Amino acid sequence: MGNSKIVLFEEDERSLNYKFEKFSDRLNSTEILSLEYDLDKFLNDYEIVGQKPEIGSVYYKHPSKPNCYVNSSLGEYFFMQEKIEVYGKIAQLLGATGFEATVVLDSQEKKIKVVNGDIQYQVVKIEGDRKEEQTKKIIQSLQLNRKITIEPHFDKNSSYNKACEFLKSNNFTSDPSLNSLLESRNPDNGSVTQEQTIKIELTSEYNELLEISAGLEVMKEVFKLNMSFSEKFESIKKVNLDMKIYFK
Repeated sequence: MGNSKIVLFEEDERSLNYKFEKFSDRLNSTEILSLEYDLDKFLNDYEIVGQKPEIGSVYYKHPSKPNCYVNSSLGEYFFMQEKIEVYGKIAQLLGATGFEATVVLDSQEKKIKVVNGDIQYQVVKIEGDRKEEQTKKIIQSLQLNRKITIEPHFDKNSSYNKACEFLKSNNFTSDPSLNSLLESRNPDNGSVTQEQTIKIELTSEYNELLEISAGLEVMKEVFKLNMSFSEKFESIKKVNLDMKIYFK
């Protein structure tokens, strides 16, 4: 148990016998657990975010926290908000006086369809009123602007070290944008950045998990998937973030 990117809780008999069903080979990096017999161990071994498991609950493995799974009902906004908060926290530790973040919805969307057990993708444009509506919905779900007061005793060296440790402890050391931001405020450089703009894709991790979970949709006649999962499975949207960070 564990390390699978997707986890589904089902009745005990179904969790054992699904392997004999048609299209079970589509379940890449997916684990089907028994709610009756596997739940206690799962809760003991892993932190869960969102609703407690029930029949049909789907969980995504957190992309940066090794022992954490996120209920699929939280969806893409959860991952967007979390990533913004990480960037905001790093900026604050480095001495930022504030940041402005603008969400930009990509003009394309990848529709996922299942035809005779095969997963098919269709790229379509998001235009006009629909794009505006989707953008507003995303913006309303996120906190995008923040002003910060720097304390008089602010220590650049100490705060830089804290930012490095925060980056490491939250497993974001491979993020090139965060590393660039960190290096731009390194006191050993002799000069530091006063203003910086970062461009990142907010939904990359979520979209990857959604694509992997397509195997569950292939077998939706076998499993009792929660309605919230099926609704969020319909399409993959790419959302980018432009964040301008100000330093004293």
